[in-house]
Amino acid sequence: MTLARFLRDGHTHHPEKTALIFGENAWTYAEVDTLTDWLATNLLAQGLEPGDRVALHLSNCPELVFGYYGCFKAGAIAVPINDRMGPSEIEYFLQHSEARFYIGQPDLYQRVLSIRPHLPQLHRCYVTGDSQFPDTGSFQDLLAAPSPTIELPAVEPGQVAAVLYTSGTTAQPKGVTHTHERLHYMTGLMGQMRMSREQVVAVLTPMSHMSGLWVMLSALTVGATLVLPAGSDPQTILQTLEQHRCTFTGALPVQCAALVKCQTATPYDISPEMRFFAAGDSVPTALQEQFMRAFSLPLHEFLGMTESVPITWNPPGKIRTGSIGVPLEGVLLRVVDADGNEVKSGEVGELTVKSPGTTIGYWNNPEATAESLRDGWLYTGDLVTQGAEGYYWFAGRKKELIVRGGSNISPQEVEAVLCQHPAVAEVGVIGIPDERWGEVVVAYVARQEGVSATGAELIEFAKEQIAAHKVPEKVFFLPSLPKSAVGKVQRRALKEHYSSAHA
Repeated sequence: MTLARFLRDGHTHHPEKTALIFGENAWTYAEVDTLTDWLATNLLAQGLEPGDRVALHLSNCPELVFGYYGCFKAGAIAVPINDRMGPSEIEYFLQHSEARFYIGQPDLYQRVLSIRPHLPQLHRCYVTGDSQFPDTGSFQDLLAAPSPTIELPAVEPGQVAAVLYTSGTTAQPKGVTHTHERLHYMTGLMGQMRMSREQVVAVLTPMSHMSGLWVMLSALTVGATLVLPAGSDPQTILQTLEQHRCTFTGALPVQCAALVKCQTATPYDISPEMRFFAAGDSVPTALQEQFMRAFSLPLHEFLGMTESVPITWNPPGKIRTGSIGVPLEGVLLRVVDADGNEVKSGEVGELTVKSPGTTIGYWNNPEATAESLRDGWLYTGDLVTQGAEGYYWFAGRKKELIVRGGSNISPQEVEAVLCQHPAVAEVGVIGIPDERWGEVVVAYVARQEGVSATGAELIEFAKEQIAAHKVPEKVFFLPSLPKSAVGKVQRRALKEHYSSAHA
């Protein structure tokens, strides 16, 4: 099955049902299907060929939804670019993917102007709204009824649908490549997570990232109503969830923490039927408890990654707080040591995944593909243990482990402890070189507004809960911690900060 087929089915079976809501505007399934037909046709008329890459440089908005499906219908390959990326990052993505078409919004296209001369392969650029750029076309014109009509190409399930670039927190960003059939399989797994046609689904994470894209595609595949908040601040999100009685959504832990704070200060009437998921980084137990108190709803932690999502989840009524859950049906897991041998239950090892929804590899990067995909198994780089009843527990990232005197320390374990202190709003834990121990633990903390604590107090707090060798040697305070384009705390940036400050 191709992704556009299900949008077409939605048009056929419930054409007048609301497919998409953004602010005060709404589109039916019939309207979305027609507009994306026109978009695909107009792109082909402008010289787009099946297999061409199309950069989609947009914040969450209807145009991004239309852009994805326009690419899918034209047989093109969507290359989303996060709206937080700077010019050098954008240049790398556009050059590496060899994108021939670009669709963006005016404020983001400003970042492309300085690098446009370095992108000779970029054939055409289109900008939403009123364009003040003479070298661009209007995206609105691409949504107009085409004349003459061009027949859309036949698209096969095995064709590449999208290339999503990783955040590059540990290495050069890689282009994770997904076909139509693999993305479709991922949307089917959302059905196991109880998404249905009757639900109102909100997208809170960037649709330029796999988490947001997966939710969007899943909602329009099952025939649900998709809601895009008109802003990313907690108040706008909660107002949107309340206004549209949303019943299904997911967010990053850092977003969940902000929503808890906002809801505690000014409660919103969130549907008791809401199913709320969290992933993208470790979800501290303290945050899950705070979420339950603020919303009277459980926070379902799951595990997913750009290469394969979802992998594990906590089913309703069977949540194990602190666990990443159990594998979904059809997803096979192994926990292996450095030699690829399975470890015993309870032992830490690298999680490997085999699923029909796993990436086919990395765009123009056979070395990285061979390293991550071996004998049909995806080596995730995530360290886990398997416990009772088949539940898995996150133990950290393989490349982020701190090795102190021969003992492995998970940054996430230390962070989860410090997050329980009322003064801690954000925390990032890293290992720094030490002559005696090899590495020692250091924590960076952003304080909660109006709550004070010293580094010594936080160290004493940690000593009461974890082994001595895991306790931070030092705690440094920052107004806020550096984050990736999708909101994860960047431990590599914290290491660079430490090196610069202590050179």
